[in-house]
Amino acid sequence: MISKELTKKPVSKKELQIIAKELKTEILDGLHDPIKIAVNFKQLQFLIDQLQKDKDIIRYIVDESEKEGKTFEKYGATISVCEVGTKWHYEKCDDPELEKLTERLGKLKKKVVERQTMLKNLSDPMADTKTGVVINPAYKTSQTNIKIMLNK
Repeated sequence: MISKELTKKPVSKKELQIIAKELKTEILDGLHDPIKIAVNFKQLQFLIDQLQKDKDIIRYIVDESEKEGKTFEKYGATISVCEVGTKWHYEKCDDPELEKLTERLGKLKKKVVERQTMLKNLSDPMADTKTGVVINPAYKTSQTNIKIMLNK
């Protein structure tokens, strides 16, 4: 199921860019059903996400990589065994200063969200009664795209 193009030999980033450009040209030239391609991309993305998050696969890959060394080159890539996704936990520090700051931050975040909601709902500019500064409504930008949800 994995593309023969990617498994027959190491593929460099440059080669991947060329493959992407060629596929783009084929799609825009009408050689492929663009909706089918979009669904295929979504399916591949889902598959890759599932495999990259699998703890058993990650552990196996790390174990095999450690046999090669901390950093090594293979299959057209530089691979490094390193810590990623480091997360610090403060809930058991019992630091009253941090607790106060965290509480203040939570209140400030709530006020920011309330203010943003007000600015989002503002239809016309308004003057701040204390400062006289003219406050403009928030504006949004967006793109039109498709949303693909894979069926079960």
